[in-house]
Amino acid sequence: MSMKKYSFIAGVFLGLILISGTVWADAFEDGLQNFKNGNYKNAIENWKQHVNSNPRDHVALYNIGLSYSKMDNYDQAIEYYKKAVDVNPKYENAQFNL
Repeated sequence: MSMKKYSFIAGVFLGLILISGTVWADAFEDGLQNFKNGNYKNAIENWKQHVNSNPRDHVALYNIGLSYSKMDNYDQAIEYYKKAVDVNPKYENAQFNL
């Protein structure tokens, strides 16, 4: 493969990573904004989108649990707190809510 083709492929790949990273960050930030506005269902959807691309993001998992808790859905909240602890056993916020 020529260096020119390699550079093009690497550039496209890097561009996809940067675009994907922006989408992930946007979903997380949208979740924060929805949570602050009391739109817990939308916040959950945002953070689940984020977690689909970042399954080891314990903060997003915790935030999903917190949103479920705000909606009085404690079984779902506990499920996501446990997921957050599974990813990061030292994450005290999730441990505290269990």
